[in-house]
Amino acid sequence: MTEPAATKTYRWKLFWVLYGAGLLTAVALLPYLQEQFKQVAAHMKGPVPSLDILQMLPIVLQNVVLLAIATGVGLLLAGKIGLGAPILSAWLYGESANLKTGSIVLRSVVAGLISALVVVGLFVWYFLPRIPQLLAGNEYQYPVWKRFLACFYGGIAEETLCRLFLMTLLAWLLGRFWKASAGSPAAGAFWSANILAAVMFGVGHLPSAVALGIPMNAVVVTDVVVLNGLLGVTFGWLYWKYGIESAMIAHFSSDMVLHVIGPHVVH
Repeated sequence: MTEPAATKTYRWKLFWVLYGAGLLTAVALLPYLQEQFKQVAAHMKGPVPSLDILQMLPIVLQNVVLLAIATGVGLLLAGKIGLGAPILSAWLYGESANLKTGSIVLRSVVAGLISALVVVGLFVWYFLPRIPQLLAGNEYQYPVWKRFLACFYGGIAEETLCRLFLMTLLAWLLGRFWKASAGSPAAGAFWSANILAAVMFGVGHLPSAVALGIPMNAVVVTDVVVLNGLLGVTFGWLYWKYGIESAMIAHFSSDMVLHVIGPHVVH
């Protein structure tokens, strides 16, 4: 994917759209976090206070800061290495030349659904028989509407943090010395950035497994890191080829399978 030629001014409209969407999804995640806290509390000894609005305020404030940095830096660096948000740019700035939005959306949805089904298949076939305790993380008792809202956080906020910011930053850094003939980062730099960001995306899910009382061992760590990493590589490739919106759509589609449908199938 190549973005239009860089402009001299920062794309503030694009920043506010992405940043505002990320903040809305952070608020939408709160009902899901309340259910997760109850699940974590069930594995703790002694009385555990409920997670009220005031206690969730630091979570919101953390997202306010992190999403601002991720969106701001991500957009700045993305424009330097040919990445970006082509669909939103077309809407906000009239940059719609040769943009096949319908095709991008369809490919993103299909890629998200297929990657999620692969992950569910690997989980059921390989990991669950070896570590039945993994079911401790099942969400089927959560209200469906809370799981549905959480999908927006994964699709928008997590992609802003992990792909728009982290993958872009890694690709930009690697591209400083690993360049293609045109001067942009080489394909190997993009692939390396994608894989590194995906691994870090997977590692970022380990604390949730620990909090739910799942005993940590090599199989559990492999399950969490590899399965989430496979999803991350898919999203990163879509970001590289079609833009951040493609990664967001795919992530949302995957989460619909993993968080809304899957828990009722595997429990």
